[in-house]
Amino acid sequence: MNREFGRVNEQMESARTRIRPRQFGATAGGPANCLDRCFRAGRTWLTTYLPKDCGWGQLVHDERHNGVKTGRSRRAVLLALLIIPALVVTGGAFMGPRSFWEKVVGNDAGAIDFYAPDFEQRLGAKPNIGLATPADYFTGSLGQRVQHIVPNYDAAPAELISAIEQAMMALPNIELAKKDMAAGTLRFIRFSPTIGFPDTINVQLVERANGQTSFLALARARVGYSDLGMNAKLLGQLIAAVNKATA
Repeated sequence: MNREFGRVNEQMESARTRIRPRQFGATAGGPANCLDRCFRAGRTWLTTYLPKDCGWGQLVHDERHNGVKTGRSRRAVLLALLIIPALVVTGGAFMGPRSFWEKVVGNDAGAIDFYAPDFEQRLGAKPNIGLATPADYFTGSLGQRVQHIVPNYDAAPAELISAIEQAMMALPNIELAKKDMAAGTLRFIRFSPTIGFPDTINVQLVERANGQTSFLALARARVGYSDLGMNAKLLGQLIAAVNKATA
């Protein structure tokens, strides 16, 4: 009987071992791993929607892409996920959308060098840009990203810059950020109507054959993943207005 009782005891202990809960966080669905997965999802969201040159964006980008794992970057992710939605609502209401985004990410993305070796890389893979160039100006994969062809103009460079500036300023929610006549460059900021998302539009004059002049134009969103084609549409409107002004 003792032998039989021992065998039953062993079977019960074996069953308890099989059904015993694992240690906290040890399973794929445990609280600790769930928190870590939430952190990774939040980090992906932030690196997608925030520019990496703003404070939070830089910390999160370093942690995700460069393997810099610090408590500071993790705190930045968690704080951003908690604070940004509240800031969008309260900051936009009290400060106004333009002032709010200026504080958070900076409205102006700055100058762009169309001839830099990393120009295509700087465009990124997000569908939130518009690119316009003269015909066959860029080739290869960069050429495939051109959405509008800019014609050659007989107008003098000063006249063309004036036509571009007037065309842009006639559009709603546009500000002139910088104008450099000597370099043949213009930079504008356009804000979306309601939330005030900022876009930066860079224009660069280029010399063409037979004394003609054309321009390169890049419109890029400062915040978010997709612009729903708005920047490409903006450049189409710009080209049409300049064509009319210089006809």
